[in-house]
Amino acid sequence: MTFCKWSYELPLPRSLAYPKNLQTLGDHVRARRLDLGLLQRDVAHLLGVSTATVWNWESHTNHPTRPRPVARIIEFLGYCPLPPPTTHGEAIRYTRMIRGLNFKEAAAEIGVDPTTLLIWERDEGRPNDARCRGKLQNWLVANVNLLQSNSPESKPMA
Repeated sequence: MTFCKWSYELPLPRSLAYPKNLQTLGDHVRARRLDLGLLQRDVAHLLGVSTATVWNWESHTNHPTRPRPVARIIEFLGYCPLPPPTTHGEAIRYTRMIRGLNFKEAAAEIGVDPTTLLIWERDEGRPNDARCRGKLQNWLVANVNLLQSNSPESKPMA
């Protein structure tokens, strides 16, 4: 005689490989990869890097620093785990990294020399004439608008 028909469904515990704190881009990549049930080689193929590169990111041996892989990681994750910029130079670097642009490409979009952009990004100087300040400000504003329109929060729910 069955007295009670209760059943419990508990979530499966996460793998020990799952990062406890998401602090680096490698931690975010590993968490997303495990959530999707992908292998490192699968993620490497999606991001256009080697399997060893993904392993190095996840094991904190090195970190992605080039703009294109960072932009691909953000696209893979579906969100941007980079901390928001706090200085003028950080805003330039943040925008370049999210867009996947190197110095030459970003400088060409703004209409300045790559070396000048490098100086601004390092916070070693600021645009000293109104025309350059305007170009940089317009580029940053246009990219902020572009990034916001492509953010997950701005997408309508299906």
